[in-house]
Amino acid sequence: MKKIVASNSIHKSEYWDLITTTLSSYEVKDISDDGKVKRSLVKDDYFLVNDVWNVNDIGQIPNFEEQFNKYKTS
Repeated sequence: MKKIVASNSIHKSEYWDLITTTLSSYEVKDISDDGKVKRSLVKDDYFLVNDVWNVNDIGQIPNFEEQFNKYKTS
C-alpha cells in the first residue's frame, strides 16, 4: 500500500488548534424575506467534546432543522 504524506506545512499544534476551533463553533445562516443572509457564529463545543453526535441534538440547530424534520427514525 502506498503511504500518503500530507503536502501542507501545518505544524501539529496549528493543526490541533484548527480542529478544536472548527469543532467548537458553528455558523447559523438566517435568510430574511427580502433575501438578505445574516450569518452568526455560535460558540458551542458539543461537536468537540462528544464522540457520538445525537441526531436529536443536531436537529435543534437552525441550519439542520428542515432536514431533521424530514428524518424518519425506525
